[in-house]
Amino acid sequence: MAIPFVGNLISKKIRAKLGLAHARLCASGSAPISESTILWFNKIGVNISEGWGMTENCAYGASCVPFRLDKVGSIGKAYDNIDLRIAEDDGEIQIKGVCNMKEYYLEPEKTAAAHTEDGYFRTGDKGVIDSDGYIRITGRLKEIFKTAKGKYVTPAPIEAKLMANSMIEQVCVTGAQLKQPIALIVLSEEARKSPTQQVEAELLKTLDQVNASIESHAALDRLVIMQDEWTVDNGLLTPTLKVKRHTLEEKYAEFINSQLEGKIARQ
Repeated sequence: MAIPFVGNLISKKIRAKLGLAHARLCASGSAPISESTILWFNKIGVNISEGWGMTENCAYGASCVPFRLDKVGSIGKAYDNIDLRIAEDDGEIQIKGVCNMKEYYLEPEKTAAAHTEDGYFRTGDKGVIDSDGYIRITGRLKEIFKTAKGKYVTPAPIEAKLMANSMIEQVCVTGAQLKQPIALIVLSEEARKSPTQQVEAELLKTLDQVNASIESHAALDRLVIMQDEWTVDNGLLTPTLKVKRHTLEEKYAEFINSQLEGKIARQ
């Protein structure tokens, strides 16, 4: 891939095999995609633009079209006629626009709770906006948890960093009752077939890299390799393949709060 002529030929073949040889626009939404995935596809000539929206605003929110390599990890800029702001008190992304819903059917209390007094819809997402108007989601308000030390941890950004390791198929950062958070992980099929020592060495390297890039109170105490995959059928994933964090924490509560040993532990 690093050799110009050969790399171009290989990239062209990969695009053709993926059915993307003639794609003019590739987009990702519904759930976060790791920056490393976008950067890898960029190397083979496939630019994936992220977008964001909700059922409550007819999915008319923001997008990173046209693609900008320097804005990878962002959901882009708000669409025309969309007034998007970041709440000063908790960093929530709030949105107002012609595509916003009027109400939840026969649920006036839920409708009122979902809107601010001046008419903005409360998305539940936390985020930041840079000087160019590009928005980056930093987590979900409901997913933020407090450790036993009384420090708040936002799991989504940490999970995204861990997912840069292709050995990790699924991840959930948790630890509301722990002094330091931990990450439950499910290995990829390839990793499950690889030598245990090699896998654990790679995971330990990733753990050290991630911990070096985040605040000390959020540093992960360990990675825990889970035995079973998380699926829609076993109730640990939503139909859109998002991890049901609270269901997962309830199911493995006793295990999560038990005394684990080593930086890389196993269920």
